[in-house]
Amino acid sequence: MTVRRGGEDGVTGSGAEGNGVDRSGVEESGVAGSGMRENGSGRRADGADAADGALMAILLGEPVPEGADAGTRARYAAAAGDVRVLRAQVRLIGDALAGEVTGGGPAVPGAAIRPAARRWRPRTWVLAASVAVLVSAAGVGVLRVAAGGEDEGAAKLSSEGVVACARVIAEGTVARAEPDGERTRVVLAVDRYLKPARGPEETEFSVPREEAAFFGAGERILVSISRFPDEPVLHFTGAEVATTREWMQAALPASRGMACDSPG
Repeated sequence: MTVRRGGEDGVTGSGAEGNGVDRSGVEESGVAGSGMRENGSGRRADGADAADGALMAILLGEPVPEGADAGTRARYAAAAGDVRVLRAQVRLIGDALAGEVTGGGPAVPGAAIRPAARRWRPRTWVLAASVAVLVSAAGVGVLRVAAGGEDEGAAKLSSEGVVACARVIAEGTVARAEPDGERTRVVLAVDRYLKPARGPEETEFSVPREEAAFFGAGERILVSISRFPDEPVLHFTGAEVATTREWMQAALPASRGMACDSPG
């Protein structure tokens, strides 16, 4: 997963009006059949143990059981999404700590995570790893933030929080990447929108110029762009596209009830 500082991402649509890509069935449908129900108190009556088991399986690198039903697959997808979000957040923490250690101020959270040519000092690794262990030990409940009653920064530690704070989530093929001052403008030929439910056939966003190589023409990607211009742009390629799409679809229904009023 690549997390980048979006800057003025300027996501726009191109192409004739009315000739957009209709993906209305994606956001409305989400992923059903999670196998979790709520009792009168609002707490889960069942499925909690199964969700915790799915999270542990993902942490241990175990695959979805053969012949698993839709509910089990959804729980595994949601757990995988939680782990991906956790990894991104831990690396952002590490980047900030690395900046403090080197005396250069907090590192820009948008530095490319996947290529990760960054050097982390021992103190950074110890602190970041400690955060990961604490959050993992706490289980799904830490990662899944209930709508309302939690601050926006905490909400972003959940897969639902990432989706709630996204302005555009789209999947497609990079049509071109062009220099634009100190940044690179990327034009994406979209064939699937998760959020909003539909949009134009092409959309664009900008990334730091040094990251242009990650957006070669013909590259298949899924991007999630925050509603806040200075938030990182999430970028997924290869096998990550399908798995990320799955957990984001699963997070869509709950994300609609979550507030995201400030970056964090």
